[in-house]
Amino acid sequence: MSSPAERWEANTDFSPKIQASSPRTEAEFTYLQIEEGIVQAVHDYQVLLVIGETGSGKTTQGMQYLVEAGYTTRGEIACTQPSRVAAMSLAKRVAEEFGCHLGEEDGYAIRFEDCTGPETVIKYMTDGMLLRDILIDENLYQYSSQHFSISGRTFPVEIYYTKHPEIDYFEAALITDPGFGKQNVHNLKLGLESLVITPISQAKSGPP
Repeated sequence: MSSPAERWEANTDFSPKIQASSPRTEAEFTYLQIEEGIVQAVHDYQVLLVIGETGSGKTTQGMQYLVEAGYTTRGEIACTQPSRVAAMSLAKRVAEEFGCHLGEEDGYAIRFEDCTGPETVIKYMTDGMLLRDILIDENLYQYSSQHFSISGRTFPVEIYYTKHPEIDYFEAALITDPGFGKQNVHNLKLGLESLVITPISQAKSGPP
């Protein structure tokens, strides 16, 4: 059985759309000219800023190009929108272009309504829904994203625990585990530097 990404690619043919007379022909033709550049830029940079006029196709065509490039083999592509109406209308538009039923390969997720399924590869959603997903899974494993794990610590760290919750952890650390050090402080009135004894962590107060 073919994957959703393979079915998407097999059913997506942009050539007839260029020749057809439709309101979105010009936008689609513009994106066809720069498709390779967009996909390569997404591959090369972890963060990419795409600037385009309203109706240029950056939100509709751009998502489809990422599917064709194979980015959904590792998970879904999320596209956030500022409102529920925008998320729903864009998902409907892309479903029509692809030729699928809304909620299959393309869908949306808004508050109290999740129009997606197991085959969904592009999900239009509000910012709040993405934040909810982060609370459930902080690594967002269901989406097509890179994950990096860094083991160990660059510097030795000592961890101390308190018997009861502290309102001000900074003040508690100075009281329960203080150290002192000398610090040069510039006096603006005198225009001179003076040596001041200040509390620091016990680890920093020890010998280097």
